[in-house]
Amino acid sequence: MGNDNNKSSKYVVSALTAFTHIGVTIAACLIIGVYIGKLLDRTFGTAPWMQMLFSLLGVAAAIKTILEERGEKLVEDDEKPLDKSPSTKNDMNNGEGDE
Repeated sequence: MGNDNNKSSKYVVSALTAFTHIGVTIAACLIIGVYIGKLLDRTFGTAPWMQMLFSLLGVAAAIKTILEERGEKLVEDDEKPLDKSPSTKNDMNNGEGDE
């Protein structure tokens, strides 16, 4: 019973870590985009266009980063060894075909 509690708490911590990482990624990309946009607006006198443009680029960068990281996570999950229980008729015949 204690082992199940340990597994569930590890899962909860892992999920909270993932959600926190997503939030920090979105916030960082947006803040960087807004800052660069404001800097360019001040430099070229184009307010508010550069800020809006780079805010959207920040959102796009955040989405891209999250999707890339999620894709890496999916690949890692695919590389984990699977349960070797027989699931098809051919598996139950030790790879021999029906003849």
